[in-house]
Amino acid sequence: MAKTPKYTDEKLLEAVVKYADQHRGKIEATKLAEWASENIEGLEGVADRHFTRPEEKTDPRTGKKVKKTKLCTEKITELNAARNTVSAMNTNVLLRSANVDKFLGLPPQEQRRYILDTRAQVDKLIAENNCLRAENKAVTAKTKALTAQMDALDNAMRAIKEQQNRVLALLSRTMKAFDENERKKMLASIGVCDGMFDLDKYVHSLTQRITEASSINEVIRNDRMQNTDVNTLMEGIDF
Repeated sequence: MAKTPKYTDEKLLEAVVKYADQHRGKIEATKLAEWASENIEGLEGVADRHFTRPEEKTDPRTGKKVKKTKLCTEKITELNAARNTVSAMNTNVLLRSANVDKFLGLPPQEQRRYILDTRAQVDKLIAENNCLRAENKAVTAKTKALTAQMDALDNAMRAIKEQQNRVLALLSRTMKAFDENERKKMLASIGVCDGMFDLDKYVHSLTQRITEASSINEVIRNDRMQNTDVNTLMEGIDF
């Protein structure tokens, strides 16, 4: 029996966002699936049910199966709601008519209906705007935290590089020193004594830490646009 392909939430959500950028009007799952199957790598053969059917997960507390709405489904609902609001406003005589007298010339019953519709549309816009403000505030706070972590990491990397340069410079001078006693005295100044310290390992350790810090710094820079939490990346690295 052929294995049913598994489509990740991330890929399905990506398809919704990209489809919405290229297509105006209400998003229909059938048309979305056809487009995604042809245009999104990894979604070949995807069907409309993959965008609309809730996924089943096991509740860790009860052990029972529970249905959860997918992120792609929520995004479709969100986009369609916003587009319905805009569409309704575009046909609202009170809001869009170039001639104000056109509204005033309508029967009182129709004027009342347009006024009520306008109030509902404005209330909806206010609610959507509040949600967007809250999301923007959260994103701004997270970006600020990531920037602070990146700055701290840059400072730590700079300190490690300076420390490594000092060690390498001292090592170079030491190797050039003719007198063995003088050589030992210079090494002792950085805590290197016979049988107590491996200078090669120390220098190698500094190099490794710079490499690790550089890799993490690159991850932080890439994740600033995706708002990835980098706390776990910083664990275990003690500068």
